[in-house]
Amino acid sequence: MTEGQLNELGAAAAAALPELHDEIYGFRPEETRAWTDSSAILLVVRTRACTADVAGHSRASTLAQLHLAVADAVFLRSGEMLRTRDRRIDVERGLMVLAFERSSAEDLVAARAPELREPLADAS
Repeated sequence: MTEGQLNELGAAAAAALPELHDEIYGFRPEETRAWTDSSAILLVVRTRACTADVAGHSRASTLAQLHLAVADAVFLRSGEMLRTRDRRIDVERGLMVLAFERSSAEDLVAARAPELREPLADAS
């Protein structure tokens, strides 16, 4: 994947996030920025959601839900898979940070489901 293509994926993630944020938290973030490098995408989001509670859910589980929703939205828009990586909330600064890594279906199967890999030809 070229740097330009990865930048497009970062832009797709940044474009999807405000609507998803609105669905989960009930309001849009103040600002969203995407940075890309190699196969990584980093989204930095300025939002008051860092201190907002969503009924019945912890901040961590709500952030995880948003993280996965962004990866799903990018897949639906581009056909490219993103693996969710680290995520952080900085309450004092009102920032969320979501990290992603571009991945292929084969990479996900290899990492998550070793039992689904094809056996070696000479395995007995």
